[in-house]
Amino acid sequence: MFSTVLLLMISLMGFAPHSVSAAPDGISEYAVVLEAYSWLGVPYQYGGESKSGVDCSGLVRKCI
Repeated sequence: MFSTVLLLMISLMGFAPHSVSAAPDGISEYAVVLEAYSWLGVPYQYGGESKSGVDCSGLVRKCI
């Protein structure tokens, strides 16, 4: 379930390698996607913010 949510978040970003842009702080969309992919397989844990367990808000805080 969590992997499905993560992949949905990535697809909603409209990520395409040829259209990488940088945020005002210099973080590219590509870097955010790479970080998000590194979280695939991490189990869901309500309020979690670590690779031992994470929820959607914890993932956003860690990826951005």
